[in-house]
Amino acid sequence: MNLQFSDKIVRYWLIAFVGKLLLGLFLPMSLDESYYWVWSHHLQLSYFDHPPMVAWVFWLGHFLEPLGNAVRWPGIILGHLTLLIWLVIVRPYLDDKSLLWFLFLYLVSPLTGMGSLILTPDIPLMFFWSLATFIFLKSISSPSYKNYLLLGSILGLGFCSKYHVALYLPLALIVLALHKQLNWQGLPKIVVGAAAFLLFATPVLYWNYNHDWISFKFQLDHGLGGSSWKPRWTVDYIVSQLFILFPTVLYLASSKIKNQFRANSFTSCMIVFGFGPLLFFLYSSFKAHVEANWPIVAVPFVFALACYNLN
Repeated sequence: MNLQFSDKIVRYWLIAFVGKLLLGLFLPMSLDESYYWVWSHHLQLSYFDHPPMVAWVFWLGHFLEPLGNAVRWPGIILGHLTLLIWLVIVRPYLDDKSLLWFLFLYLVSPLTGMGSLILTPDIPLMFFWSLATFIFLKSISSPSYKNYLLLGSILGLGFCSKYHVALYLPLALIVLALHKQLNWQGLPKIVVGAAAFLLFATPVLYWNYNHDWISFKFQLDHGLGGSSWKPRWTVDYIVSQLFILFPTVLYLASSKIKNQFRANSFTSCMIVFGFGPLLFFLYSSFKAHVEANWPIVAVPFVFALACYNLN
């Protein structure tokens, strides 16, 4: 397995990292960030409208508050480590040219590029979702208890970041089914992973248990609670995703889907985890307004598949 990176990739990753730190120092704090920053000075196990991880990450930057907006640096570091995880994921499947394209797309897309400077729940969500994907791909080729224990633990931390992690299980089960690993023999490992998930998601579950599950109810109503469909919800969603993912990239990513579902674990995972969230939130757009960043977890998967098809 080739995990070596060219000097150009390393250099661009480092330049982007330093550039983000500098931009993050001078970029004014957004309203959402200010909201989560206040949370970080009143730490709880969870909160009404989001899990606690974003506040915990802000808390890590408290010692940087004399430098002003450098308080968001822990989030910027976490976001840039997410890019590194993705470079490790795709390196065995992309040549140097395609890898450069992946890096370029990731850095220029609004959510994974400039958006990674803004510390919101999406930052830890993307980190844990991406790290879980790295472990999940290993689990397909080596379905050990250790891998499933690690996978469940990471997803539990992801659940403490954003409730979107609930989508991971059905998507993972689809991939396992495609590779004929969804069977009774593999069930004990899945149970171990589920137990690890529940353990690491305990802060959110315990807080919600003591608050009448109010956070879960709010988010379900927020995402699926519209009383009647408004066409602009769906139109806005489609336009926003075209802006974030780029029409040409979407075309490249979908151009060979028919032959790639079962071709290998990488392509099937990229397809299911790339287009699954996009389709889910397309459905959601018929129920309520969908914010452009909600399917953010799909972005690197679509980019990876498009770049894979360039090989």
